Amino acid sequence: RRVDKMINEGLIEEVKNLIEKYDQFPTAMQGLGYKEVMYYLNGNCSKEEMIEKIKQETRRYAKRQLTWFRAYKNAVWLDAGNKGNADIILNSIDTRNVIMNWTNAKNSKINSINTKDVVNYLIILSNSN
Repeated sequence: RRVDKMINEGLIEEVKNLIEKYDQFPTAMQGLGYKEVMYYLNGNCSKEEMIEKIKQETRRYAKRQLTWFRAYKNAVWLDAGNKGNADIILNSIDTRNVIMNWTNAKNSKINSINTKDVVNYLIILSNSN
């Protein structure tokens, strides 16, 4: 479903735009899905083969992530969809680091931190992984 959603939301068009913008193959284009779309756009496979390859690589990546996290004995597993976990998240991390990353992500200078915005940022981060 995730790969189908990526395709439907414009992954192929995004890669086309990046190809037009950059002369070289940027590091970001080596990410999951991008290199497979490049392969497809270069005529090396069908659209169906590209989609299946992205799904296969996504499964492999997820398996590697789970293997890594299982080895990390101090990991605390939380449901990213449960907003009640925000307090656990905020109490378990170095909030200054999150705020710095949030500020950089917003690409702006801020005078005060809105806790709700930081929590929403953490939820976005956890949902994107």
